[in-house]
Amino acid sequence: MTSCALDTTASAAVTEPADLNAWNTVMTRLRAWYENPDQLVDENIVPPSSETIYKAYRLALAMRDSRSPGPLRVVPDGEGGSVFERQEGSVFETICIEATGRVEVMLFEGSRLCARRPVTLPQTHAGDSPYDASESEPSSSLSGSIFLSVRRMHIE
Repeated sequence: MTSCALDTTASAAVTEPADLNAWNTVMTRLRAWYENPDQLVDENIVPPSSETIYKAYRLALAMRDSRSPGPLRVVPDGEGGSVFERQEGSVFETICIEATGRVEVMLFEGSRLCARRPVTLPQTHAGDSPYDASESEPSSSLSGSIFLSVRRMHIE
């Protein structure tokens, strides 16, 4: 997969400008990591691998195209993975894509962990474009807050 495969083209599916901006910001950051993962080494962390970044990018596209509210940020987890974070009031949600490929959703209310659940993402193949509408349609269960609904579902 080449860096041009990480396309940040805006989707008409996201209806709120703030959410579209949030997704585009996240995808731009993931693209920068993909093009130069060593930029994170200066921060004394293990950078996400290109495969982990690719998975995070595909997930971001699916969430954007399902009209999910945008995350606050995407950050490296320090151990070769990446984390999407979102907060609404006292609820803090994360989707962690670990270096091992494991994906986990966590929901906190205040500082209390309320839910922790693994999620299975679709398989990808080397060279696949992360955004190919002919490959699959966004899951209808990816509506509302992906951070709230993804912990209850299996992404297919």
